[in-house]
Amino acid sequence: MKDLAVWRLQRLKARKAPGTLKERVAKDLGLIPKEITVVFTDVQGSTDLWEQFPLAMSAALDLHDALLRSLLKKFYGYEVTTEGDSFTLAFHEAIDAIAFSIRLQEELMDVAWPEDLLLSPHACPDTSAKGDKLFAGLRVRAAIHTGIPDSIKVHAETAQIEYSGEIMEMAECISRLPSGGQILVSGATFQRTFGRLHEIGPQKEVPPMIQPSAVSSIGLRSMQSFGPTRLRATQDRTRISTFFGREQKQNEDAAKCGKAAALSAMPRVYQQRASVVPLSKSVTVIDQGRFALIDFSSQASLSPEDDGLALVEGTSIVEMLPTPLASRALAFATLDNSLKVGPSFFDAPGAELAHLPGGGTQDLEDFSVTIVFCSCCYYKDLAMHSASLAATALMMYKSCVRTTIRLCNGVECQEKEGLFMLAFLQARDAVEWAITLNTALPKVDWGAKILKQNATREIRGSANQVLMRGLPAAIGMLRGHVVSICPHATTGKADYFGATLNRAARIFSAAQPGQVLLEEGLANDVCGEWARMTSGPAKAGPLALRNFHLLQRISDEAHLQGARSQNSQDVCSNLGADLTPMHRENLSLPSTPTKCVHLDSITVSVPSLEAEQQALQPVLAPGAQSRRSIQSESRAALQRSRQGSLQRSVMPRNTDDPEGQASLVQEINARLQQLTPRPSEPSDTPAGAGMQPRTSKTAIIDNAMRSANLAGQLDELPTKESQIEIHSLGTYVFKGIVKPRRIVQILPASISERLTIGHGQLKRGKATCLNVEQVHLTTATVWLPDLSGLQLARQPSAL
Repeated sequence: MKDLAVWRLQRLKARKAPGTLKERVAKDLGLIPKEITVVFTDVQGSTDLWEQFPLAMSAALDLHDALLRSLLKKFYGYEVTTEGDSFTLAFHEAIDAIAFSIRLQEELMDVAWPEDLLLSPHACPDTSAKGDKLFAGLRVRAAIHTGIPDSIKVHAETAQIEYSGEIMEMAECISRLPSGGQILVSGATFQRTFGRLHEIGPQKEVPPMIQPSAVSSIGLRSMQSFGPTRLRATQDRTRISTFFGREQKQNEDAAKCGKAAALSAMPRVYQQRASVVPLSKSVTVIDQGRFALIDFSSQASLSPEDDGLALVEGTSIVEMLPTPLASRALAFATLDNSLKVGPSFFDAPGAELAHLPGGGTQDLEDFSVTIVFCSCCYYKDLAMHSASLAATALMMYKSCVRTTIRLCNGVECQEKEGLFMLAFLQARDAVEWAITLNTALPKVDWGAKILKQNATREIRGSANQVLMRGLPAAIGMLRGHVVSICPHATTGKADYFGATLNRAARIFSAAQPGQVLLEEGLANDVCGEWARMTSGPAKAGPLALRNFHLLQRISDEAHLQGARSQNSQDVCSNLGADLTPMHRENLSLPSTPTKCVHLDSITVSVPSLEAEQQALQPVLAPGAQSRRSIQSESRAALQRSRQGSLQRSVMPRNTDDPEGQASLVQEINARLQQLTPRPSEPSDTPAGAGMQPRTSKTAIIDNAMRSANLAGQLDELPTKESQIEIHSLGTYVFKGIVKPRRIVQILPASISERLTIGHGQLKRGKATCLNVEQVHLTTATVWLPDLSGLQLARQPSAL
């Protein structure tokens, strides 16, 4: 039955265009209804090649097109459109799209390209450090994205299936990033193939065939009439929903045949898939970071699918390569950094020394990295009370961790259930991040339900300062050497190997909630760096600046939206039960002085412009009036308020005639535009500062470009001077570490009272104490990112 299901899935993928399967059939086959995977391909330097070698390029393009279309049939793809050397393709499943792209890169290496073409730098052969061939001939880039199109229709002239919507726009945005020979995959596509990349494997034996008696003769004849890629009219319209033999007479002749006869009777497409198309032994995955390809203001809230994303998250981009060609990753140009908001594998410490298949051996003897482990405390205690509440709190915790990492030059290597493994090139950055996180977590808006629990309740000190609030973090770190750096086989993030990781994990395991543990020698080195920074904080990198700016923008919009929502609720409570839900949606501001407006025989009250502006001032966050993003939001709020006031005054008095109501609303809106014209937009207003939904590809691209490049307005990261205390905890021996370690704890001076509530010693059973020495060693002055007024984690829609 399993083979029957596979046969049926492959038959329908060959017969139907992606996204056109009926919902019931798609679910029955394990597919997401209407979902497709789009692949954009393009030839690097095609314009120069046409100019320099027109005859050779013409022949090469014929070879390119023939190869691409032949592979398209084998992987059940659909050719949506072609523009010169660029193809737009669609697939039913993301795994088919990736397998097609991987196989395409392998096959391009074996094509007999014209000799003249190989003289161009865009097509010349190239080899790796070991002498393996990396490039030969045309270099084709591919961008892959998965989603549900807004519409699927058949073109009136060509009868081709056409897709439209944000999926196509996003795929086109991604297609601008790769170099020739590079495959870039969106996070949505990567999620669909997570755990399935092993299916793209070596050649296997032919699997057991389905007994021919289980297939009807009508079904076989019908399947043989279908082509593998096009959705076209068929000669045999017989329904084959009785594929398993129900309601159909069994094929007696086929029952007498063996497996070989059954295979010959099957559709040609299944014959190809049954033998499993030979591919490379494995696929190398490399995380390329996150990019500002969409507006962030719509992502500031939690959903069950988020899994604790950073507030400034962006679109995840993953590179996939055939393992024999993995060394290509070192030859590709760096992706557009002006759009990057999340670090990539190549931003990780020591990535330039990483070991890639086919690459040379790198010397890591002189390289050191600071490894940090960080976990969420009291999560299990919270889960015993409420699993859903604990899951929400954990997502908020992970969101805060990932948000603060971006501001301190850290790179996330691994994460599982709130346990993070991070890497920092500078130990000072690691310590400053740990202090920043301990400062940020109590400022997160955890919600009343979480703070009511005993484990996560708010604890204050003698000066009424907050010592503990919400879920705290336990942190341990160590600086040392590693023996190997490579992309993680599953996630593509930086993965480190060596004794340093084990030692850092042992130190971390002894940390109490809210503690930051490290060796005394490392703390002394960091204090020395702080002492030498007499002129102020170190200059932040462009990635941290861009994240801080976008974090400011999101926080301002969240504050404004929250204030408006509160004002709307206050007004709704005073208007009475005579308001319908439509009226309530348009409430934006509290009641203000009004002026009379006459619409034919109806007189309504409209808030005056001056009164509305005055009423709006308390809504703005302190210091936010000067920001251009708030100006755009203010104008939108005023417009909604005027429209809502007109509807509140007129609609309850109107008749029950729907047509009469519609015409009256149109008249109100038209008169409203005449009475209160919208102020002109300033020419330098940042795109995307308002809260309007995206409606076009141009809006997405322009908003992403301007939002990401706005970080250039920040010359340095806003910082705040803080006092840090370092306390010695004694000398300990950890399991698996022979040499004793002198351990210290570092924490902000404002919350040093934590030491008096059981946080001044190591966790019991995790280390053997040789000498207890709880001494205040020193106090240092540092500059940490200023988190005042910033939203630090995604907020749940309802908590």
